[in-house]
Amino acid sequence: MARVISFINFKGGVGKTTCTVEIAVCLAAHHKKRVLLVDLDPQTNATFYLVDQPFWLDWVRERGSLKDLFTDYILQRQTFRLDRAIIPNVAPGGLAIEGLHLLPSHLSLITIDEQLAGVSGADRGIFGPQAILKAHLADFEDAYDFILCDCPPNFNLVTQNGFFASQAYLVPTLPDYLSTLGIDLIRRQASRFATGIRQTFPTVGAAYDEPRLLGIVLNRVRVLESGSPPRLPHVQQRAIQSLKNTLGADHLLFASYVTESVAVSDAPSGKLPVSISPDAKCRKSQEQFRRITDELLTRLQGG
Repeated sequence: MARVISFINFKGGVGKTTCTVEIAVCLAAHHKKRVLLVDLDPQTNATFYLVDQPFWLDWVRERGSLKDLFTDYILQRQTFRLDRAIIPNVAPGGLAIEGLHLLPSHLSLITIDEQLAGVSGADRGIFGPQAILKAHLADFEDAYDFILCDCPPNFNLVTQNGFFASQAYLVPTLPDYLSTLGIDLIRRQASRFATGIRQTFPTVGAAYDEPRLLGIVLNRVRVLESGSPPRLPHVQQRAIQSLKNTLGADHLLFASYVTESVAVSDAPSGKLPVSISPDAKCRKSQEQFRRITDELLTRLQGG
C-alpha cells in the first residue's frame, strides 16, 4: 500500500515544490520506487517542473487535471477518470523517469476552494469535501509505493484533501525567522483538523489517524565553514535554534539539508531536476537530495 505524504509550508518561496519534486525523482530514479506526485497547488509549479506548458495544455484538454476531480464533486457527476489524467513516466528535459507519474494541477484550481466551501457534504459521502482526493486514490494505493502531495501555502479545503489522504507530512523551510514562524501553527492546525474530523463524524471519525510530522527540511542553507557542525551565518543559526525551541524536539529537524545553489534555483526553469541532471555543477545538490530522501525513508521505517 502506498505511503501518502503531504509537503507543506504556509509561507511561499521556501523551496517546498523543489523539495517535493526532487524527493519524488530520487525515490523513482535512485530507489526504483513507484511514485505518484499530486500537484495540489494552483500555481502548478510542480507540474511545470516536470512537463512543459504545450504538453500540459494538450494533456489537460484531452485527459483532465486535478481541477476536474474536484469539479466532478461540485457538479455531482462522475466523468473524471484518474487513470486517464495521470501522466506516466514523466520525461523532464527529455530524460524519462521510469516509475514517476504526475497528476497535474491547473491554474484555475485557485477558484475551487471557494466552490467547495459552498457545497454541503451531507449528501456527498461520509466525510464530504475533505475526502475527495482520498476516495479517488483508494483504487491506486497498490499501484504506487509513494504518493507525494505538493500542497498550497494554506490550509483550505484543497490542502485538507492532501492531509486527509496522508499518513504523514513534511515541512520544507528556509532557515530564517519568517519562513519558520508558522511551522508550529501547521502542527497545531493538523491536530485541530483531526479533532474536527473525529467530532463531526464520531461513528467513523474515531478511526481517522492524524498525519504525523515526519520532520522539517532546511533549504538554501549558507555554509560559511564546513565542520561538525558546520558554521552558518548567525541569523540562520538563530532561526534554527528558535525553531528547535518552538517545536520542543531537535529530532524533528532533518540532519540533511540543501545548501544555496544556482543549480537548484535554475532547475525548475530548465525543466530538469538536479537529481537526474548529468551536469557536474549539480552533483553536490544531487547528493544532498539523495541524503534527504534516504533520511525520509529511515524516518518512515521508524514509524
